[in-house]
Formats: sequence, C-alpha cells, structure tokens
Amino acid sequence: MKAMILTNILYVKEDFLTKGYPYIPNVPRYCHSVAIITSGKMRYTINNHSIELSTGDVLFIRAGSLDCAETATDMPVHYIAVDFSSLEPEEEMKNLYCRDDSDLLSNFVKLLIIFQKHGENRLMECIEILYKILNKLRQTDALVMEEKNCYLRISKAVEMVQYRIYDTTLTVLKMADACKISTVTLNHYFKKVYQMTASDYLLSRRMRLAKTLLLNPVNSIGDVAKNVGYGDIYAFSHAFSRHFGVSPSMWRNSPFVP
Repeated sequence: MKAMILTNILYVKEDFLTKGYPYIPNVPRYCHSVAIITSGKMRYTINNHSIELSTGDVLFIRAGSLDCAETATDMPVHYIAVDFSSLEPEEEMKNLYCRDDSDLLSNFVKLLIIFQKHGENRLMECIEILYKILNKLRQTDALVMEEKNCYLRISKAVEMVQYRIYDTTLTVLKMADACKISTVTLNHYFKKVYQMTASDYLLSRRMRLAKTLLLNPVNSIGDVAKNVGYGDIYAFSHAFSRHFGVSPSMWRNSPFVP
C-alpha cells in the first residue's frame, strides 16, 4: 500500500461536544481529519453508519465526507483533532477508526503543543508526528471479527471504566460481575482486545486521563488524583511515577518526557 503524502497541517485543536449541540456540517469536509477522544463517549455517523467511540479511540475522516458527531451520553466529549491536506496515491486511506493504542494519545498531545508554538520548524515537526499516527491507523482497518466479538463480551466492563473511572471502589471483580463472566475469562478477552489484563486496562485509563488533566495548570495534582479514582494524592503520585517513570509534577513541567 502506498503511503499518503502529507502536504500541510491546517489546524490542531482541543475541543468538546455537549449534549444537544452536535457537530453537523452543511458541506462535505474540505480536508482530511484525524481525532482522538480524550474523555467521554462520542457517537459518530457517516453514510448512515454509526459507531461509538470512547476515550482513547482514534478516528480518521477523509476529505469529502459529510458526517456528524455528538455525545453518546449526558457527559461532554473532549477530543483533539488534526485537519490536514495531502497528495493522495491510487490506494488511499478510507474512513476508519482504531480502538485504544498506548502511543497515540501522547503523539496527539505533542502535536497540539508543538502546533501552538511559534517557529518555522513547527509544522515540519507536526507532520513527522502525524505520519506516525497515520501509519499506525493504516495497520488496522477497524477491528477484526474475533476482536469485535471479544469486545462485545467485555463492553459493560469497558463502560464501567469509562463512567466510574473516578470511583475508588471499582474493581476487576465488579467489572467481571457486570459482564457475567469470571475474572479469568474477563482477563482473557481484555488481552485479546487490548493486549493487557483488565486491571492493567483500568490503571492505564486512569493514568492516561491523569496525563491529559495535568496539562491544564488549573488542575492541582490533588484534583487530578481525585478525578482518576485516587483518594490519596501520595498513592496517585506513586502509581503515576511507576507507570510513566516520572512524577506528576515532572510530567506537567516537561510533557515531552516519555
């Protein structure tokens, strides 16, 4: 498959949707877009086909598409979106999405930060990062049938993590009970879909959300800890440091630290 040749990044933005205020364009998109959901649950519709996207999911939308997006719940949907143009080969990317990848969120955050800077090299840096995102998306043309079936078996557990990520009492056992399966089976399906156990998934979601929240200087580290299910700021700081190798304050001061 030939690579898409990027010509320009037009805009990188952090935005949100709220209930009752969907995104419904009047004309087809004039450029390509790729977006990642940073929190919430989005219902996306194109060509009369709808999918639901949750935190960490990535969506690629081709130029010329006439689509709409709205929050799938009462809670707002936050996302980072990139609009860009390209020279396209005969074999080109279709509208698709990729469910939850550990590297994608950090790349989107880097894109957002670099785009907001000044300097003649910023767009070249952004294009380099966008290539990484698109190459990852090209490796998956949506979920294979086995993965879809596995995801359906654990969808209630995934929703529990989505809506109760702040709940300090949320456990893997409760997630398994919601799916009416054992914890062993739950972990088996999570490894099929996410390549990690259910407990690692819960921790990963909490830590990724914390990473995003820490980028906003208005949020204290204590507030971030509470928002991701930690009643104790020291327990949160220890978990964050063990997960990422840096403390929450170090990440906040230097978001490019891996």
